[in-house]
Amino acid sequence: MKTTQPLKSLFLAFIGIAFATQLAGQKLNMEMSPFFTKQNQIAYFNNFENYLNEHLKYPVLAQYNGVEGIVKVEVEIDSFGKITSAKIICGLGNGCDEAVLNLFYNMPIWNPGLKNGIPRLQKLVIPIKFSLR
Repeated sequence: MKTTQPLKSLFLAFIGIAFATQLAGQKLNMEMSPFFTKQNQIAYFNNFENYLNEHLKYPVLAQYNGVEGIVKVEVEIDSFGKITSAKIICGLGNGCDEAVLNLFYNMPIWNPGLKNGIPRLQKLVIPIKFSLR
């Protein structure tokens, strides 16, 4: 059991980096990667950026105090695509952390991650940027 833990941690870290790379506007070439096929894919939400723009509210307190930065949230997406847990890994305070948690707990169903073609529970670390500009 102990030998699989480092591999699991490495896999989860790679998924978080891959997803964060996609959110940052960089393309992740999954066609060239032997792991990401139709049988193996990370969980995803269609039009994630549009959803953020429409539903994420910049807290008034954070605006008043000029708070900007990135909130990192770890979400767990079950095999049905439902977010079962969300926790702040790196927060900003001033209401930003609560706004991010509220956003994720009220999201519609995601497309679940697949391993060998079977939907599986996955954890992702997702950065959410707050900017006053």
